[in-house]
Amino acid sequence: MAKIPIVFNGDIKTMTDVQTVKKMGANGAMIGRVMLGNPWIFSKDKNYSVVLEHFDLMLSYYGKSATTMFRKHAAWYAAGKQGASGFREKVNRITDENEMRKVIVDFFAICH
Repeated sequence: MAKIPIVFNGDIKTMTDVQTVKKMGANGAMIGRVMLGNPWIFSKDKNYSVVLEHFDLMLSYYGKSATTMFRKHAAWYAAGKQGASGFREKVNRITDENEMRKVIVDFFAICH
């Protein structure tokens, strides 16, 4: 009889959570929403240039509409950072891609 792999899902938010479910016998763990705005969840270094790269990739795919579409992503990236509330208010009014890029660069202190 073949073994069926067991993969845990739900409330997996840290590497410690992954290790815990592995100790419980899981073959793997899936993460979901915790990745939104935090693609470096399992990394020690947060490279915020990925925010700008994400925006630029959306622009290349969606065109001008990407600026307003990116608002929710910008909010996720800013979550938990000092000044996030003001940042969200600002980006939710932006319609120009150059202004969005400048606000992202300034907020995340990205060298551009």
